[in-house]
Amino acid sequence: MACPDTDADGYSDVTIAVGNGTGWNTSNGADAFPTEPSQWNDSDGDGYGDELSGFQGDDCPTEEGYSNVGTFGCPDGDNDGVSQGGDAFPDDDTQWEDQDGDGYGDNPNGSMPDSCILVVGVSTIDRFGCPDEDGDGASDLNDLWLGDSSQYFDSDNDTFGDLVAGTDGDYCPQQFGTATQGVMKGCPDSDGDGYADANDAFPSEKSQWSDSDGDGWGDSQIAGSFKPDHYPNDPTRNAGEAEMTCDPNSIELDIVSGEYFTFSCTVSTDMVGDFAIRVEWQAMTAINAASRVQIVSFSATSGKIQTVVFTGEANIYGSHTLVLKATEPGSDVALDTVTISLNAIDSSINAEPSNSNDNSYLEELLNNSLVQAAIGALSLFFLMGVLMIRGKSNRVKEAANRQIRAEELIRARIENGMNHPTRKNFGLAGQLPPPPPLNK
Repeated sequence: MACPDTDADGYSDVTIAVGNGTGWNTSNGADAFPTEPSQWNDSDGDGYGDELSGFQGDDCPTEEGYSNVGTFGCPDGDNDGVSQGGDAFPDDDTQWEDQDGDGYGDNPNGSMPDSCILVVGVSTIDRFGCPDEDGDGASDLNDLWLGDSSQYFDSDNDTFGDLVAGTDGDYCPQQFGTATQGVMKGCPDSDGDGYADANDAFPSEKSQWSDSDGDGWGDSQIAGSFKPDHYPNDPTRNAGEAEMTCDPNSIELDIVSGEYFTFSCTVSTDMVGDFAIRVEWQAMTAINAASRVQIVSFSATSGKIQTVVFTGEANIYGSHTLVLKATEPGSDVALDTVTISLNAIDSSINAEPSNSNDNSYLEELLNNSLVQAAIGALSLFFLMGVLMIRGKSNRVKEAANRQIRAEELIRARIENGMNHPTRKNFGLAGQLPPPPPLNK
């Protein structure tokens, strides 16, 4: 009686022992794959048939293994399905193939996946397995400092690299900044002097950044700098020193002539090195100045004495005081102050000048010749009106008196005529007698 052979490959199926009968199993030659006609024997018992050409033929028929990707039945230490011999990453179950052989797996979902699977690369920071010419770990695609292995990224886009110890290192890699001086490069610099605000003694003054003696005056002595400290290591001294004299110190003029007046101011200093002085003529309403500010500069070749000339015109008569102050540009501390007396008269109105430095507007107005003339005319008009009114009143009174005297005279004549001795010879009453004959 023939034995069962389900897949008809010539090898009988495994049978179970029944009663006193013995069973038939693979050790007796039974079919290890009763439903697969291309396989029947499995020498190493790993589930893959010995027939290499059969279904999932065992590439390692005498060695137990469970690889099932590419080769079947071979050892697979990391259980990723690829045999140890064919696994580029035998100890990593997430990677097994590396087409470009650079050590980074082709599986994009595995560990350290190769972003450039067909190009050899050694980048490890931004991407794995891509070209990195300077070997700093950043791929050439994203490396902002190609050829410089000390720097590669700039997270805040301020042109300073994230690695503080590298080329153009950014002390504040996550905060945009433009500082280029000191140790805090790449940090915020509000005044643009190159020093970071956090390390700047004058964060809002571009011309100063350090203050060695802590007196509030900057170490930079460059002409025009804000509060330059000429004694940077002495907190008791700071401003420069200079003296100023002006000539003449007393001026007299007549504003009717309209001529400009001039005076000169000489500034001297013992300061060493470049030094500048700002001479300012303080503004006042009574004076028109051609120029109110002049700068004098001192250097090793200029000497220690400089002279400037000022020109002005008085437009209000009176006694005025001209004030001139010498300061160093960037500082409001007066190095010296000089006053000049100016006595301006107005010969057109023959008036005595006032004694104020800068008269009030009302006083200036009253001192104006045109205004005075207008006031005189108004006063004369008022007086003439009063006289006219008084004259008219007197004329009315005189006319009334004359009328009364005339009436009295007429009455007196009539009365005298009635009593005259010749009146009775008149034919008509009231007629006057004829005039008496002329004496011969």
